Amino acid sequence: MFIFKNQVKSYSKNIFFYIGIIIVALVTYLNCAKYLNLHYIENESELENMYLVDNEGIVAGRIPTTYSEKLDDLYTYLRNIGTYEKEVEKIQHHIEENSLDFREVYSYLEKEEGLKGISLEIERKYSEKKGTMKEVNELISQYLSQGIFSEKISNKLIDFLSLWLAMITILISAFLFRNELKKDTYELLHTKSIKASNYILSKVLGQVVAIILACIVVLIGLTICSIETSKKLHVDYNILCLFWEFAIFCIPTIIYISSFSCLSSLIFKTPIPAIPILFLQVIYSNTGGTASDGSFVYVVRPLSLLNRFPGDLFKTVVEKEMYYNSILLLLVSLIILIASIQLWKRRTTI
Repeated sequence: MFIFKNQVKSYSKNIFFYIGIIIVALVTYLNCAKYLNLHYIENESELENMYLVDNEGIVAGRIPTTYSEKLDDLYTYLRNIGTYEKEVEKIQHHIEENSLDFREVYSYLEKEEGLKGISLEIERKYSEKKGTMKEVNELISQYLSQGIFSEKISNKLIDFLSLWLAMITILISAFLFRNELKKDTYELLHTKSIKASNYILSKVLGQVVAIILACIVVLIGLTICSIETSKKLHVDYNILCLFWEFAIFCIPTIIYISSFSCLSSLIFKTPIPAIPILFLQVIYSNTGGTASDGSFVYVVRPLSLLNRFPGDLFKTVVEKEMYYNSILLLLVSLIILIASIQLWKRRTTI
């Protein structure tokens, strides 16, 4: 227990720890300010300002295009890239005759017409349009009537929080065995009758708890901002929603990074080798692909350190794979900790 308390205390005195947590809080807030500022539009000039905020989603005053509008935009796009009129008419006839949805339209154009990548182009340019004040307010009201505000705003907050928290935790982990890795201290520790499991778990959990406690302060601040937004929108807000998503999606990442850094420090007697490996894992976690409708989506890969929720605020979805990945991170962390304990035991001289 002494080792655990001492580890938590050491971070409470570390200026770099506070700087890291402040960066996480500020970057998360600044990236999510447009969502936290969501409200009903009161005049057209306000709507014009919303168009400048972003280029997608309800926070930018944009609404989904209808099927027929997107088809018209598709035909116009084909003409603009030099497709002959007869070819456009043939494509139009095929789509209408077979009543294709857009997933099937993209598949047909890419396989039969050789128009590779057209799905991303059309979705990026024509999946949404600028809405009128009435249309935007009606869409906001429609979304809010589903009782999903707490979940959706939490998704967006966790999106950016998980990204920056993962990177800061990697850097903070450099301090995990800062004093113990000095030659004299390292050798002395291995001659002491300190139980390996107690020592390793106390060090790792000490870092994990220190980061979680600091994040709770950040979460309280973000929750207060979310409550204020819900008041403007006249909807209820579940104050536990953000904390729940943090526990499910962020804590396993913190534990995994801390465990991995622990093992690296014991193997190489320095935390440095773990840093580039974990940053590569962040990049691996931040990759995506094309959804069935042609839009870009982040792919939840095994041992992903991030949980990304791109796109419009009210269209974010928690995939079941995210839950599976959190469980996998915890299981792998357990294996890494067991390996670290065994390595510590083998290096103990007495």
